[in-house]
Amino acid sequence: MTKTEFLEDTIQYFSAPNKRCVSDFGSCFYSPQNSDQTGCAIGRFMTPENAQLADEIGGVDGLIYERMYADYRSLIPEFMLEWEVDFLNNVQRLHDDSKYWKSGGLSEAGKKYVQEIKENFL
Repeated sequence: MTKTEFLEDTIQYFSAPNKRCVSDFGSCFYSPQNSDQTGCAIGRFMTPENAQLADEIGGVDGLIYERMYADYRSLIPEFMLEWEVDFLNNVQRLHDDSKYWKSGGLSEAGKKYVQEIKENFL
């Protein structure tokens, strides 16, 4: 999977009636918290065990990727290891922040943010 495919897949997946894996308080989880969810943008590509471990070590903070790259590299799906940490953080931020979404897809702010991601990383 390329970075472009990953970004587009994330947009398409969370534009469908799938629930973003975000708590009522806005915190994101790598692993599903209930049967209606599949995990966050990155977490849905992790093994269930790795997603659970990422949550346990602080997965609610999008900056965990910097730490994971250094200390928990084995948790990250292999195809993502070549990508910039900032790219992963930006896609995760897209997933996490409700201002980027509306019913059925991206909000105007979300569309702008996706364009920024594309300009900076693709």
